[in-house]
Amino acid sequence: MFKKKIMIFFILTLILFIGAQTNQEDVIYLSVPNHETRKFEMVAVPKPEVLNEKSVRAVPDFVVDTLIRSKKPSLESMSFTILGDGFTATQQDAFIMSAKSVADSVTKRYPFSIFDNINVYAIRVISNVSGAGRLPNEIIDNYFGSVFNVGGTERLLWYANPSAGSQKVRDLINHYTPNANLTMILVNDLRYGGSGGEVAFSSLGDLYQQVMIHEVGHALGLSDEYWHTQVAESPNRTANNNSSTIRWRHWLNLENIGIFQFSGQNWFKPTNNKCTMEWIEYEFCKVCATQLTRNLAQKSSEEFYGWGTVAAQTSLTTKDIIQSTVRVLPYAYVGNEQLHTLTIPASATYIGEYAFLRCYDLTKITNNATIPQIIDNKTFYGVNRENVTLHIPVGTKAAYLAAGWTDFNIIEDIDPDEEINCDGVSDFKEVEMGTAGAIKAVYEGDLYMSKVDNAGWINIDCDGEKNFEDIDMFDVMVPGGYLKVVYDGKLWENKDFGTNYTTFDENQWTLLGECGSKRDDVFKPEQWVLIGSCDNDTTIIDTTISIFNTKTTDNRFGIMFENNIVSNEAKINVVLPNNEKAIETKIVIYDMTGNIVFVGAVAHDRPLIWDLKNQNGRIIANGTYLVIAEVKSANGKTYHYSAKLGVRK
Repeated sequence: MFKKKIMIFFILTLILFIGAQTNQEDVIYLSVPNHETRKFEMVAVPKPEVLNEKSVRAVPDFVVDTLIRSKKPSLESMSFTILGDGFTATQQDAFIMSAKSVADSVTKRYPFSIFDNINVYAIRVISNVSGAGRLPNEIIDNYFGSVFNVGGTERLLWYANPSAGSQKVRDLINHYTPNANLTMILVNDLRYGGSGGEVAFSSLGDLYQQVMIHEVGHALGLSDEYWHTQVAESPNRTANNNSSTIRWRHWLNLENIGIFQFSGQNWFKPTNNKCTMEWIEYEFCKVCATQLTRNLAQKSSEEFYGWGTVAAQTSLTTKDIIQSTVRVLPYAYVGNEQLHTLTIPASATYIGEYAFLRCYDLTKITNNATIPQIIDNKTFYGVNRENVTLHIPVGTKAAYLAAGWTDFNIIEDIDPDEEINCDGVSDFKEVEMGTAGAIKAVYEGDLYMSKVDNAGWINIDCDGEKNFEDIDMFDVMVPGGYLKVVYDGKLWENKDFGTNYTTFDENQWTLLGECGSKRDDVFKPEQWVLIGSCDNDTTIIDTTISIFNTKTTDNRFGIMFENNIVSNEAKINVVLPNNEKAIETKIVIYDMTGNIVFVGAVAHDRPLIWDLKNQNGRIIANGTYLVIAEVKSANGKTYHYSAKLGVRK
């Protein structure tokens, strides 16, 4: 085992390089370090034959563990798959422990750590023999044929038979995790070694978790920064050293970013010994972090207009950030030099670092958030704030200044209570099924536009799913180890591998829903875009019904409303028996699902006014509401009353 400070230098990388000459077309080059000279050597090996890139051939029944589950829908998620090689049937728990360590290390490294849309799966590949082969001609019976000394270089860990090994990888991925964006192989051997590229290899040698992070950078478009072979331009490598046109020009003289020459080459990199792509003891530099954030944003369907793989954006002039956007990602608009007008929706609560780095032409920002996002001097770095007019909601200037929005020309001219006429728009729970395209609906007094077809409905397709009575133990061999079954006309998913498959127990299954289509009573914000608050006259219908009354059942006493009025507020009176006078009245109002929508209090014998808004300041939806009153009288008595209040628009 080598010392850690030596091993940090040994990042092994597989470089796919097809030469221009005919005699080079059948080889690829593996780059590996020389321990004595501390330089990298290029080793030519035969190019793997691609038998069938998308084949789904018969594969063994291996168990798949979900190490990290994405919190986003599958279409917005990134999936990484970790395979084991040289782990026998009795060593699978050890494989899962090592795979979990890699998964945690990758997803906790910035900028991966700001995304919650990453699935990580581990396939328990069973080998007949533990470890890796010592030499390519001394193959052992592990599954993928991993061996050291490929091309005569001791630490080069790869396939003994590249065509056969890579085909086995494709077969397993296509069968178990066909949507995988990255594949890693952990080899059960403590000798130091690895390689990277289309598939990232690492043994369990020293710092294997950090080596994998470096290789993930390759998979997402980054190049090595410790050596150079003239293959192509990339986000962090270029032949252009002109500070005015270099691809990372907007980062120059910030965060250790500059123009550094590869040793002996007329090619250049953004940092010198300050990035994961050169030394694995460091974080990703800002140039590399920008590229990684861009790729991950595409998977999570978040907006990203910043610097790309070729050059910075220069054509964007006006940008209205999408309504319902919760955050503006770090680096999201880096280098948009012609952006002059920006609108930020009220829904945005977070703006990441360097989000608007060197957007030099920015002159107008409209920020609709009544609670401002916290920013610092990095957020608009390079922007002359004195030349920017900032439009914000009325009455929020002090909050904006406290949140870091200083030095802008602030104008408070946005009406935070500006409302929209919603006449003729259906309530969320009345949306017609089968409506295609964007539709409008009212929810809790706000107007929304749907982002997906059939918003507000659950469509569960149970066709092809097995009934619970028909499953057997082989059915658990599915991606992630989770099995779906139909029972009692509903679709269920098992919670763990200890599920009883002989007698159905609801405690062991998660209900996904009834088969077919049905209305979804749960409003899902991710399916809708907020347009604004509705400005509708509201009809209050008196439906006063005494539910309980601790002092009397006389309907002359208790909670009283004005009947059948058109108003934007409800006046709530409480009448006590025997002409007693109230000294304090507390009111709590619930919707019919038990959520508190209003809490208020009033002193003396006066009515309480409710503005028909919930605790979030939004106008309530049509429906029936439960009003609870606790009244203390001047005689020292306490009365409790309740009633129902009906509201329609």
